[in-house]
Amino acid sequence: MKSIVRNYTYCVIEDVEDVIIGILNRMKKYKNWKSIGESREIKSALNLVKEHHPDLIFMDWSLKGGSTYEILEYIKKNKYYAPYIIFFTAFQKDEPTIPEIVHNKYKVDKYLLKPIWRKFSGNLEQYLKEASSKSSCNTYLEITDVNKNIYKINTSHITSVSLYDQKKRTKTIRLLSGEEIIVKNTFQEIEEILIKRNIDFIYTHKRYSIVIKNNIEKFEEGYVFFYENKSPKVEVCKENIKNVTNWLINT
Repeated sequence: MKSIVRNYTYCVIEDVEDVIIGILNRMKKYKNWKSIGESREIKSALNLVKEHHPDLIFMDWSLKGGSTYEILEYIKKNKYYAPYIIFFTAFQKDEPTIPEIVHNKYKVDKYLLKPIWRKFSGNLEQYLKEASSKSSCNTYLEITDVNKNIYKINTSHITSVSLYDQKKRTKTIRLLSGEEIIVKNTFQEIEEILIKRNIDFIYTHKRYSIVIKNNIEKFEEGYVFFYENKSPKVEVCKENIKNVTNWLINT
């Protein structure tokens, strides 16, 4: 399979200028991470997150206009958006409930006490690896079907893509839930979507069907079966059985 370097986005939600500059300077080293902006107060910060849905958020607890719980609440209620959040505060002594709330209610990924620099600088590379991994697993995609209905799906829930109507050149995108979405996309366009999202796939039949590795439960008697048993099994043509077997074992 072709491999690519994917770009990721981040934003800084913080009201202390030195902290903003410090984070931006440290992030310059990582060329595949792009800043979509920073915000110093609640309203603009919430709008920034809603508009851009960055993969990673550096977030302070206290901003002009209130606490960032409002932003965390928005993220919590949005089932299509799960960014990696590095949360920090200087107010834990004054507000001892902060760690419990951000961990138990909002499930932030990292919690740091200010001054953050010693732990932040020493662990930033690891944080970014975790953030990119989380983003790849929680990437959502808007798909328009043949009737122009728009679906927003988690790409990690795709099990297979198969030819649906050869004359109309339509394909069916199948999900773990058993749902199927009929689209007009070509296989080349679908390949590009999967590659950009680092999704491992293989053709079970040339220009006829694709299966997604992460959702395969077993491969037996020439058929690929998926977890939850709601998405239809996919037949592997005889000339591809060896390739699929090796792909499952070795990649």
